[in-house]
Amino acid sequence: MFYASRSGHVETAELLIQAGAKGDDGSLHEAAREAHPQVIELLLANGHRVDFPSAIHAEGLFGRTALEELCLNATPGADDWQTRIRQSIGLLLPATVAEISQSGGKAMLHLALENEHSVAVTRELLTFSAVWENINHPIYLYKDAQGYVYSPTKYAELLLGADNEKKCQQLTKLLRARKCKDRFYAHTVIQPEGAVGLPEEVAEAVNKQKRADHEQREELKRRDAIAVHQRAIEAEDYERNLKLAKERHNLLMRQLKEEENAERQVATNKQAMAVRHAQELQRERQDALRAENKIRLEGVDEEGARRRRNAASEQQAELTHQGNLLRSQNAALKSKLDNEQQIINARAAAARKEYDLQVALGEQKVQSEKDQAYYRKQGYSG
Repeated sequence: MFYASRSGHVETAELLIQAGAKGDDGSLHEAAREAHPQVIELLLANGHRVDFPSAIHAEGLFGRTALEELCLNATPGADDWQTRIRQSIGLLLPATVAEISQSGGKAMLHLALENEHSVAVTRELLTFSAVWENINHPIYLYKDAQGYVYSPTKYAELLLGADNEKKCQQLTKLLRARKCKDRFYAHTVIQPEGAVGLPEEVAEAVNKQKRADHEQREELKRRDAIAVHQRAIEAEDYERNLKLAKERHNLLMRQLKEEENAERQVATNKQAMAVRHAQELQRERQDALRAENKIRLEGVDEEGARRRRNAASEQQAELTHQGNLLRSQNAALKSKLDNEQQIINARAAAARKEYDLQVALGEQKVQSEKDQAYYRKQGYSG
């Protein structure tokens, strides 16, 4: 019966049925693949089931029905092949879309797309209203191992197109002519590139995830903006503090230098006055010695008188020197007091400047906190 059905020998098939040949042996699949509608009709009338999955005609662990075998392996032949295959499909096609089966996740339409002569077989399959009216039914959605779902158009384009681009274009043209919608997606929030035709619940989940991702990106942008602003403020504070420390250092060095110069000047003045005083004393002693010698020559009396005058003169010179030295020390002390007053004034000015800087820093810190509060407010409201 198997070989008679494959060859389309109706009379032989009738004799074998009369002789007690059993049904559901794969004979119906052979007749369907070779498009012998008379043999198909005979076998169906004698107990062969249209939905029988033949283990002989199998793909992996899944046996195919006669119509699935036709879709996958039918080959155009004689001139009447188109008429015969239409009749064969009509005899084998389930009455409702609910009765259409799948083999390994593939329905008859997927198998037709995989046929070596897919364009011819798919064209004939799509002539039936039971097929094209339900072409967007879930039964024709294929799900691969990654969980990606393909409509027939995307099945041809993405899974079969790499082998023969021209054939793929012909197939997608046939399918779209029958209102087949493009569908390619995953039942997750992460979609493959080029995803299209997502179910409403998947699209809603994806949009929700996109909104969450967008909000997360915006929050990260807001945090980055605040961080950048904070770093700018910190850098500005650092530069300001560095400048302030440098100014303090320079002021202190100037003050130390001024004090050192003042002390050096006082010491120099004192040393110069001491030298002058010593020189004056030396001259006075020399003058006194000459005068004393003269007195000795002029006489003892005159010598006594001159000695008294010289002593008085020396005493007067000493008093004058002491007065000059006192006035010089007073002048040096006054100069030192003036210098110290200038240093005190400079330190007071520096203290005022530092106070002003601290006030400015405090105001800027307050402004920075206001800016951060503003950014947070803007971020949350966005």
